Amino acid sequence: MDRGSVTEYHVHVDVSTESHVHVDDDTFLCCPIPDDAAMAGVVMTHRLERLHELSLKNFHLAIFCLIYIAVNMVCLVMNYMGQEWLGIDDREHVFHLIEFWATFAFSCVQVYSLVYSPRSVGAIYRNPFVLKTVIFLNVASTFGSALLVTVSLETFEVLSHEVEYANEITMAFVDVVLLGVVARQAGYNIEGAWFNLLAAVFTLVVAVLQLGIYNMLDGPHGGPGEPIAHYFEFAFESLSALISFSFCMDGKLMCDRALRMLLDTQQRQRAAVGAPCSHSRGKRGLQGA
Repeated sequence: MDRGSVTEYHVHVDVSTESHVHVDDDTFLCCPIPDDAAMAGVVMTHRLERLHELSLKNFHLAIFCLIYIAVNMVCLVMNYMGQEWLGIDDREHVFHLIEFWATFAFSCVQVYSLVYSPRSVGAIYRNPFVLKTVIFLNVASTFGSALLVTVSLETFEVLSHEVEYANEITMAFVDVVLLGVVARQAGYNIEGAWFNLLAAVFTLVVAVLQLGIYNMLDGPHGGPGEPIAHYFEFAFESLSALISFSFCMDGKLMCDRALRMLLDTQQRQRAAVGAPCSHSRGKRGLQGA
């Protein structure tokens, strides 16, 4: 075997191993790079563009999560001002519009964070059907509640709050799933039945607590149950936004790491086959002059 064949063999190993970036076991990133040089260039270019796109979208979603935290802080302040302050002019209607439409917008952010994640749905949760069902209920219920409040606050306020607090089950479930992904990314082993049991208990506690406070303290009839339930609601949703923010930022950083790996692999491949780099071309040009 001559020296040229040995060099070609090393290039082939680099292409088949180092450029096969594992983000999870069910995404476009795990498809091996073709051995054909032309096809390899096309696939590599597509992956670089796709990773850059996913990184940017995950960053934007993380910013939206921070905006939602700020919205909940504003709602907490408005809720603290009391019923008399909210009763002036149209403040109560504005307060509920912000509350319900922001919740719907955040449910959409959670869905897009799953869609634009570099991980597959199967890698995020073992039962994709359950996850899709929860997402469907989350988006549909939050949009319906927001629409009812917009049509008539006086007529549909109680119904919208009942639906919203019951929907905390789906929101809490998504939060636990995203938190599990973030924890696994950090190196914690949380697989097993105990984690599923914890997720179920946590989601039920969140929903039952808010529904119980709202109804048992006469929230539907203007009692103290509504403002107290609002405190729990805004605190929980701020925590939910913080979890989603961590999930989106982890996705962005994962895409950035994969980008660096692909770029490094591409540079090593060009160097191995003897492709001149810009520095070497400039050096030869100076020597010729």
